[in-house]
Amino acid sequence: QADAQHLPLADASVDMICSNLLLQWLPNTHIVLEECRRVLKPQGVLYFSTLGTDTLHEAKQALASISRDHHINHHHDIHQLGDQLHGMGWQQTVLSQSWHQLCYAKADYVFKDLKNIGASTVLSPDRKTGLMTRKTWQACLTAYPCDAQQQYRATYHAILARAIRGQPKPKPDIHIPLDQIKRRSP
Repeated sequence: QADAQHLPLADASVDMICSNLLLQWLPNTHIVLEECRRVLKPQGVLYFSTLGTDTLHEAKQALASISRDHHINHHHDIHQLGDQLHGMGWQQTVLSQSWHQLCYAKADYVFKDLKNIGASTVLSPDRKTGLMTRKTWQACLTAYPCDAQQQYRATYHAILARAIRGQPKPKPDIHIPLDQIKRRSP
């Protein structure tokens, strides 16, 4: 166990990193991906899974109909994630996505299930703190979409990724002619 943003490992000391459903809980994925690059050996492989933008769209829809506050985390856009990996110098990146649905007999079972797996922390900076009123909660449950079979679905948009650590990006040489360096006057 360790803080993913500060891995207690030496530079270029690991051949492979596997991360399953971690990134969506962190406010800054860039820091974690850089930390993975740091500890991986050149040509080391990073495998990870995270949740995509369509995750829990039914719950987001129900909550948006009753409140402008963010009650569910925003998840990763697969295109932005791919661009981010490429921009950081990861090589041979491969991303794939799939959708999975769970069905519930009642809308409140969806939220109970989320709470039971620990998915109750919202990272949004404009998140309203405190509890919903009973009236607001009932409005949310009423707004939750129900299909023709009287099932309440919860969609999980899974993103799977593989990326290989290339050689570190060379730092650009900065040349400043001596005649351009001026002495500060006292």
